[in-house]
Amino acid sequence: TIDCLKELLENYNPNFEKQIIIFEDIHHASKNIIKELKEYILSDKDKKNHVTLIITGRNDFTFPNEEYFSLLQVLETIESNKTKKYHVKPLSSKESENLIKHLIYNVPLLAVERILKLCQNNPFLIIEFVQYLLDMNIAQLLSKRYIGIIETEHFTGKLGFPTSLIEIFEARLKVLTSSELGKNAFDFLIAMSFFGYEIEHSKSTIFLDGKESDEIWWLLFQRKYVKEDSEGNKTFAHENILNFIKDKCRSESFRKHSSNLILNSKLLFLGLHQFDQAEVYYLAEKYSNAFKLYQPIWNKVATISNFSSEEIDKSFFPHIEMVFESGFKLKKNKTGLINTALSKAYMGVHNFPIYIGIQACAKAEDMI
Repeated sequence: TIDCLKELLENYNPNFEKQIIIFEDIHHASKNIIKELKEYILSDKDKKNHVTLIITGRNDFTFPNEEYFSLLQVLETIESNKTKKYHVKPLSSKESENLIKHLIYNVPLLAVERILKLCQNNPFLIIEFVQYLLDMNIAQLLSKRYIGIIETEHFTGKLGFPTSLIEIFEARLKVLTSSELGKNAFDFLIAMSFFGYEIEHSKSTIFLDGKESDEIWWLLFQRKYVKEDSEGNKTFAHENILNFIKDKCRSESFRKHSSNLILNSKLLFLGLHQFDQAEVYYLAEKYSNAFKLYQPIWNKVATISNFSSEEIDKSFFPHIEMVFESGFKLKKNKTGLINTALSKAYMGVHNFPIYIGIQACAKAEDMI
C-alpha cells in the first residue's frame, strides 16, 4: 500500500547502514505508488543515502500505463549522481541458444533450431516452451536447473509443435484440465482473473472453501501458473498467463461458465468493482443488470457533442465495448450508441500508445 511505501522510504531502520528496496515490474504499479516514487526521486530527503531503490519495468508499450511512462521520462531527464539508468538489451540469437542449451541437457541441434524459431530470442517464451515440454512429458526434470529430452524424435517434425505462445498455453491448459483436480484448478484461475494479477488470500479462500485448496494450489504452483514469494504473497506466475486466462474465460464458449463461477458466490461478486460486476453480468447475458451498473459510463459518453473538449476517465476504456453491446441489446438510442463507439476510438488515440489507438479505431468502426 501507499502507506507502507512511505514508511519504507521515509523511516528507514537505524539498525541497518543501508536499505535496498526492489520494485519489479513497476509498469503494473498504481498511480499513487508511482507518484510517491517520483516525488521521492526528485526530492532530497535521503541525504545520507540510506535507501537504494532498484526499479525494473518495460518500455516497449506492451503494458500501457501512462503514469509509469511519466516516471520513465523523469528518470531519463533527471541529472543526479544518485540516479543510474540501465537499458537491458534483448537476447541475441547466440545468447538464446546458450540459454536453451543450459536449460535442456544434451539438447539435440534440431530441437534448438525449433525452439529458436518459435521463441524469437524471448526468454519468457523459452521458459514457457520448457514448461510445455515438461507438461507434455516430452522432457523430464533432471535437477532444479535443467531438464532432459526423453525422446528426440518429437523434434523431427512429425508431431505438430506449437507455433505461437497462445498454442503453447492452449496445449498446457489441455494437459492441466485432463489431470486430477485440473478442472477445479482452471476454475480457480478463471475466478481469480477477475480480480487482477495478485491473488488475495481472502478471495482464494472464499472460492476454494470446501475444496481441496492445498492440492489445487500445489498443482498450479508446480505447473507454473501461479507463484508465491517468501512473504506468502500470491500472484499469477506471469502477466501473459493472466491475460491468456482472461481472454479464455471471456470467449464465447467459456463466458457463461466463467460468469456463473462469480455469480454463484455472493462474497466474490461483492468483492468486485462496480464495472467488473457489470462485466460479469454482461458475460452472463444479463444485459439489463450490466447496463444499470455501466450507467456512469453511458451518462458520460452518450451525450458528448465535442469529444476534444471532454476529459473521459481512462478506467472506462476496457468496458466501452460491453457498454455498447449491452445498450444495443436493450435498444438504447442510436446517438448514444454511436457516441459510445466513438469514445472508444477517441480514448484509444489520446490516452494510449499508437498501436492501441489503431486497434480502438478498428473496434469503433466495427461497432458503428
